[in-house]
This record gives sequence, structure tokens and C-alpha cells, in this order.
Amino acid sequence: MKASVGNGETTETVYFYDVENETELKKLAEIELKRRSYDGYDGEIETFLQPYCKPCDIAVIEDKLYNERSGSYLITAVKTTFGVDGARRLVNIGLKV
Repeated sequence: MKASVGNGETTETVYFYDVENETELKKLAEIELKRRSYDGYDGEIETFLQPYCKPCDIAVIEDKLYNERSGSYLITAVKTTFGVDGARRLVNIGLKV
């Protein structure tokens, strides 16, 4: 079975298992769309080595200018580099949890 929800600008395939009918599938897809659609941060943040973080950790971000963006975000990837300018950590921010 296949269900489409949203406005059609961006397409993403999500798989659900043990779904009995198309109505249940559409409901699950709408819940997933709501979870992934938010006004928040997405992308990368460059930091120093401290504080330590790794994928699947939660980053707590506070934004005093745009308070609705403040919250906890899933860290999806971390790339650490060392060079003459010092050590840096590039942190990928994912879904708001």
C-alpha cells in the first residue's frame, strides 16, 4: 500500500510495517509528516572539542531571538578535525525531539 500526504514540494519515502489498511497507513504518514515539519534548526554547527558529543546524543539549543526554535535536537553525525587552527567538531543537527 502507498499513501501520500503533504503539499508535494518535498518527497520522502517512509516505511511502516504491520499496517492493516490504507486508512491506518494515511494516519501514520500524517503523524510522521507532522513530526518532521517544524520551525527549527537543520544543518551543521561548528564547535570546539568541548563539550563532547556523538551521533544519537541530544543537543539542547537555546535561541533568545526566535524562542520557538529553542529545544532539543538529535545529533545525526559528528566530524572531528585537527589542524593548525586547532581542533573543531562539525555537528549535524537532525529532528527536534
